[in-house]
Amino acid sequence: MSLLYIGQQLTCYLGPFILIIGIVGDGINIIVFSSIRSYRTNPCTFYFLVAAVFNFLYIAICLSSRIAMNGFGYDLTRISISWCKIRWFIVYTFGLCTLTFSCLATIDQYFVTSQSAYLRRLSNIKWAHRITIIVIILWCLHNILLLLFYSIPSGTMACTITNSIFAAYIPPFYLIFVCALPVIIMALFGYLAYRNIQLTRALSEQQADRQLVKMTLIQVGQLLELRFRGNVLPINNNNQHSTIPFAFNTNFPFFFETNISEIDKYCQHLSSCYYGYIQIYSKRKHYQNVLKDIDKKKQQIDTVKQESSHENESCLAEILVSLPKVSKEVRIPIEKTLSTFTGEGILTSSLFRDMSASLVGDEWRWLASCLGMTNIRIEAIEHDYHNDAPYYMLLTWFKRVPRSSDKLLTLTHALVSINRWDLAQELQTIKDEQRHEQRTLSKDQQLKLFRTPFNRICQRDECIRIWKQLARELMLNNEEIQRIEGQYPSKHERCLRSLEHWALNQTLVDIPSLARIIRTLGFKSLAREIENMA
Repeated sequence: MSLLYIGQQLTCYLGPFILIIGIVGDGINIIVFSSIRSYRTNPCTFYFLVAAVFNFLYIAICLSSRIAMNGFGYDLTRISISWCKIRWFIVYTFGLCTLTFSCLATIDQYFVTSQSAYLRRLSNIKWAHRITIIVIILWCLHNILLLLFYSIPSGTMACTITNSIFAAYIPPFYLIFVCALPVIIMALFGYLAYRNIQLTRALSEQQADRQLVKMTLIQVGQLLELRFRGNVLPINNNNQHSTIPFAFNTNFPFFFETNISEIDKYCQHLSSCYYGYIQIYSKRKHYQNVLKDIDKKKQQIDTVKQESSHENESCLAEILVSLPKVSKEVRIPIEKTLSTFTGEGILTSSLFRDMSASLVGDEWRWLASCLGMTNIRIEAIEHDYHNDAPYYMLLTWFKRVPRSSDKLLTLTHALVSINRWDLAQELQTIKDEQRHEQRTLSKDQQLKLFRTPFNRICQRDECIRIWKQLARELMLNNEEIQRIEGQYPSKHERCLRSLEHWALNQTLVDIPSLARIIRTLGFKSLAREIENMA
């Protein structure tokens, strides 16, 4: 009976048992670690979860194929080159990932139990997610060599490594990264975590013993002091005293009655109470031996021991005190109104009023967020204007947007973002109707309509300086330019008359055409501002 036969029998009979136990165990680990949110957000248990997933896949694929090969003689790696490469890639990748995440879980336990705040901060779930991705990518890239160098040589019918250099590299790599290094890391960091826990327990026990010493070393007749700390202070006969002395005696209890008030009523404004502490302090004399030199005859020196004492204070007890705050009447907010504003194009006060009435529920909040308003500004508008908050939100946004921005386009995109396609389509319809009406106006009416854009252009010194170039872009000939130059002395009037001449004499006159002309001269912000007036 050979060792090969014994190994085949063990694989045949013990292999299925190990396979079932491994799948069930890893499956339970996966269910437990993934079902509870606190486990998924803890780095250590997250590493255990990922290790359990890779171990489950490793056992299900690799061990089952091993049972089929050694136990029953069905070896697909001798037949299929693809399965030969994929199986060894899965064996090394899943196995190395399982060992790596088990080591990372042990290292994380050391970080969590460390007394160093820096090491404790290294235990972070975000870093755990990033490290997990890096480890998986690293081992996958490393094991691509297995896909390249494992094959079935002709005439052998065996899945082996075909590259001699890689064949010499695999044994030391396996010994280091599979056998030695994981055992060393788990043992080392496991011991360090155990030592941290023991140190923490020792410190807590020492702190408890120190507190017991403070509580028990009190003598009858010892003078104690009652003190107050925090935002509370006793009041007796309109005099404030922060320290009340009394003598400790087990046969005569000490009673003290006083009224307690807050020190600063503006402190702790986020809480419903004022908080402070009542403390009991004791004074003790500590003696220590001091060596003193005494001169004697014949220049001999002798030393004697003397005792010196000094008092020191220690806090024996501390009790939390909470004073409820007196509820005050809530002041009714003063109604505020925004100053009137001048609309631009179709964006008028009446349009904002109709639009605010169409917004239902919290849609005005969503619209304000899409328009770039902060939550603090939205809450302030709701606090000041209550039912009219949607309307005043639109007015506030309109006043804060720069003049050069396309307000109508911004508002349309915001309405589409909150799925109010009907309001966006209504804005576009109103804009198209207004443009159609502008084209059918008389020349005098068009001149009144262009009064605001003309004044905006003439307010720009850059446009006034190049009024002749602007007039040529407006299709004025040289004779008309010379006539305007000779008739009006200032450049401001010449620029304005050139614009009026264009509005009265051209056939196709509208605000978009004027904006295009201004844009060709290089004034893009002014062109956008004029387009918003359409």
